[in-house]
Order: sequence, then structure tokens, then C-alpha cells
Amino acid sequence: MFCDNCGTELKDETVFCYKCGTKVDGGMDEEIFRKDSPHINKRFKFIIPIICFIFAIIFNLLCYVYESKVTARVENMRQQAEELALKDKISEAANLIDSALALRPNNKTLQSDKIVLKDGKNVDVHITNVESYIKKQDYTKALSELDISNKEIVNNSGSFYDMLNSNIENKRTGVTILQIKSEMNNKNSIDELNSLLVRVAIYNVVEAKDTAEAIKIKIVDISYNKANEFLKKNGFSDAQAAINEGLKYDANNKKLLSFKDSIEKHKQDFELQEKNRIEQAMVSAAKEDENNRTNALEILETKTILDEYGDCVISGQAKNIATKSISSIQIYFTIYDIDNNELGTDYAYISPDYLEVNGTGNFETVEYGMPNADHIKVTNTTWYIR
Repeated sequence: MFCDNCGTELKDETVFCYKCGTKVDGGMDEEIFRKDSPHINKRFKFIIPIICFIFAIIFNLLCYVYESKVTARVENMRQQAEELALKDKISEAANLIDSALALRPNNKTLQSDKIVLKDGKNVDVHITNVESYIKKQDYTKALSELDISNKEIVNNSGSFYDMLNSNIENKRTGVTILQIKSEMNNKNSIDELNSLLVRVAIYNVVEAKDTAEAIKIKIVDISYNKANEFLKKNGFSDAQAAINEGLKYDANNKKLLSFKDSIEKHKQDFELQEKNRIEQAMVSAAKEDENNRTNALEILETKTILDEYGDCVISGQAKNIATKSISSIQIYFTIYDIDNNELGTDYAYISPDYLEVNGTGNFETVEYGMPNADHIKVTNTTWYIR
């Protein structure tokens, strides 16, 4: 080889030019390195692939573990969402599904669940609208809203849709019962009330049974009032027929059964009074009868409360202060709110129908659609003297 600086020929193992002193490239150190390098390269060529393979295995294993945990977490979130949805906690379930989709955006099951929950949210919106219509007492629109909600999911099946349909039907039942109860307030004949009774009888829920009882109470009141009007005209047969009509709907009603007995007593008394009317025309008896007719009853107390349905329950107690027994006692009153504004008038009958001297009886009636009623004032009382 030759010196790069001065061109002098040098031996192969020379490190520095002996003429100019310049370090010779490719000298002995480099040569030694060259001689050793094949062995070093061979060793590295063998070790590096192994190391890369090991790192690849570790990396894939870590990725697998991570992905498995994500998959398990997503599945757990999906199952929790399903449980929440079946408990009618649709918004919470939807939030869980959205979180799961953030981790697995291409998961078909999650995408399908999101669509299903969207249907659930739509049903909730309709039911919220129904509640708004109920507050306005617009039951026709409320039922129409439920029909729309039902049509949107009618072609779907599964546990979740079964729950949604159940929610819709439960709400429909509630609305229908409220509608029947509202219509009841405007019905004043037994035939009209009977048609409502038939409608409500198909629902096997507490509210339906309570409404049916309220309808029966109103039928009983109508029968009682009709019978009493006939009795005032001494129409004993018509009075008994009116009572029997009411007993068809409540055969064990104590109020009607008591009045039925009272009608029979009135009939007997009337016949007897007709027979002995002339013999009883004594002055002292006339004065006593006059007092009994004008001042036979003392009102002991009155109460006005609202029941759990917002209807006004009016009740009270009265005492017979006459010298004879009295019956068919009727209390007339005016209803006021807390500011003494007049809300309406009504009347009620004392039960039991027949009061002995110094005997006490109670009266009670329900005023529907008067949530603001606060108190009453008795304006008149009537009765029959035995």
C-alpha cells in the first residue's frame, strides 16, 4: 500500500508513514478490526432477529391483553345497559352504550342497541306528552299520543319492546280510567253510569276498582234521591222500585237497605195516619208537631276534607231534638272556598234514615271536581216526623 500524503510505498502492517509521519488509513488496527469484524457481524446477525422476535411476541401479547380487557369492559357495559333498559332506566342505558361505542365504534351489537334505545327514548317522549295532556284533562289527545307511540314500535319484538308496550298499555289504562272518572261527573242517570261501569270493569287494577266503587256510590245516591222524591209524594211503590234498582249494583248497601225498610215503615205509617188522621187533630199535638217540624234537628258538626283523588268529602253529624222520631232527614248546604267564595250548593241525607228522640245520625257526600272546597254552611233541613 502507499501513503496518501507523500505516495511512499509502505508495508501492509504500517500505521504511520515513516517518511512524512502521516497516519495511514487501513493500517494494522483497522486491519485487525477487519479481521475480527466478520465474527462480530455473524454474532449480531444471529442475536438481533431473536431479540426482535421476542419483542414482537411481548408487544402482541400486551396488545392482546389490552384488547381483551377492552372487549370485556365493553361487554360488561353492554350487559349493564341492557339491565338498566329493562328497568326502564333508558337514559342511563343510552349513556353506557355511547361510552362503549367510544371504545368499539364498529361494534354492530352496540350500534343495534343504540337504535333500540332510541326507540325507548321516543316512547318516553310520547309518555311525557301524555302527562302534559293529562294535566290539561285532554284525555282524547293523551290516548292519541299513546296510539302514535304504539305504532312506532309495533313491528319490533324482544324483552325491551315488551316492556315498552307494557308501559304504553299501563299508561293507556290510567288515562282511560281518568277519562271515565271525568265523564262520571257529568252523568246523572243510572243507565249512563252503568255504561261507564261496564267500560271500567275490564281493567284489573286498583284505580279501576276504586273508580267502579265511585260509580256505584253515585248510582246509589241517584237511587236514594229518586226514592226519596217518590216518598215525598207518598209514591211508596215507585220509591221501593228506585231502591231496588240501586241494589242491583250494590246488593249489600246499608244506606239503601235501611231506606227500603224506612219506605215500608212510611207506607205503614201513612196508611195508619190516614186512618187515624181525624182522631189526632188535637191542639196540643198540633203545637208539638209544629215544633217538631220546624225545630227537630240540631247540627252538631260539619267537616270538609279532600280525599286522595282531589275530590271534596263533606260529612257531619246531627241530633234529633224533637219529641218524636224523625226520618228521611235532608241537609241542604252551600260550599265555600277558603276565601268564602261560593262554589256551589248540594244536599245530603242523614244515616240511619230513622232517628229516635235524642238520637244522632251522620251524613256524608262527595263533591267531584271541587278541589278548592274549604267549608260548608247549612242553609236548610227537612225531615219526616214519625
